[in-house]
Amino acid sequence: MNKKASIKYNDELIFEQDYTESLDEIRAVLFQFSGTGGAVKNIAIANHNN
Repeated sequence: MNKKASIKYNDELIFEQDYTESLDEIRAVLFQFSGTGGAVKNIAIANHNN
């Protein structure tokens, strides 16, 4: 069964990756944004089963 991880920035999909093995539990993902003027809000990580 394939699995998919998606990361959104202000409701826009900025990263998506398909996996064939379990991701287990993701504890944290760090992104550094520059020049956003504090506009980065509501970053969420979702692990979806397809």
